Amino acid sequence: MDVPIEVYSLDFDRQYSDEEQILHRMDNFQPEGANEPIFLPLRKPGGEFWTSIRQQDEKKQAIDGVRSLIKNCEETLDKLNQDEEAIAEYERKIKEKEEEVPAEPSAETVKEEEGEAEPLVEPEKKQEQIDEERKDSQEVME
Repeated sequence: MDVPIEVYSLDFDRQYSDEEQILHRMDNFQPEGANEPIFLPLRKPGGEFWTSIRQQDEKKQAIDGVRSLIKNCEETLDKLNQDEEAIAEYERKIKEKEEEVPAEPSAETVKEEEGEAEPLVEPEKKQEQIDEERKDSQEVME
């Protein structure tokens, strides 16, 4: 009885490795997946991988890529919001100092003169840098 077979080595067969990864990414084979059997026609030795499964995997990877991009943009925008808050706080403190005209030296003024007061630290980024990064993030999202 002559029946064609296919022999391959798991260590050296790139195609087998790629197809196995696709199957592992399928929802049916994930712990939280459907756990439903998949009925597909048998493949002949050397035959092409199931087109429908490959297309499903490509769509899933594209969706995962977009989700990752969205997550990165959200993290960038959160960081930019924190930077803007730091700039606003810095500017508020400077304005308070400028408006402050003490009639007699307060404890705070004495501390500043003696060098004990908490120094004002300028934010790492300028508003223009933040605006540019925000614009870049929004362009990526579009």
